[in-house]
Amino acid sequence: METNKSINAINSFQSVYDKYFKALTEYMMGEFGEEHEYKFSHPTLFELSIQLKAEFYSMPEELRNRLLTLNFETFLHCNNQVDFFSFRIFLSKKNRFEKLATIAERVDAEVKTAIQFLEKDIFHEYEKLPVINHNFYRDYYINTDLFSELENEKQEDRTDVSMLEPKDPEGEPSNEDKIESKNLFTEYNESLKKGEELLSNTNNFVDKLKYSVVILKEFFKLFN
Repeated sequence: METNKSINAINSFQSVYDKYFKALTEYMMGEFGEEHEYKFSHPTLFELSIQLKAEFYSMPEELRNRLLTLNFETFLHCNNQVDFFSFRIFLSKKNRFEKLATIAERVDAEVKTAIQFLEKDIFHEYEKLPVINHNFYRDYYINTDLFSELENEKQEDRTDVSMLEPKDPEGEPSNEDKIESKNLFTEYNESLKKGEELLSNTNNFVDKLKYSVVILKEFFKLFN
């Protein structure tokens, strides 16, 4: 009975995961081409990303732990438009789209392995499998931990900015910094005001969504 329950949980996860990855791929392709259908949003991705979390934690813990060693958590961090949009920009900038496919293939293989162990009634042996090492046949190490790479990049950017910022001897911001900061917020407020006017004069939901994303992009340009 417990075996059937586990198999059903894994199959349910697989069904949602397949739909999620298809939607994720469609959304990622929206980065290319101004007229792409998924340039600004996706009709099912965000809801599927939430469902995926629940399905993931419904599976046996042993399988969850194995999937996390495959960087499955890449698919657990984003669940809304802003985070997915930022993640897509990062993947495009770093040309990392192929890593998503690599992770997805490995997840599929691991899920099938777990089901085989359950069907043969040897799941108690599953945890004895060796620690996964997908670089054993390479002369160099390939990292698929996308979010660690993203965090490292952010830290490097913060370090670069802090080193370039001019300061008075006492450590206080210079007059130039204060003027630049004032101009920055003035520019942002003007952009925000224009964006609000566009939104208030737009009745179409899709257009509102597009303008919202444009405002977000301008915001990120100012503060990154």
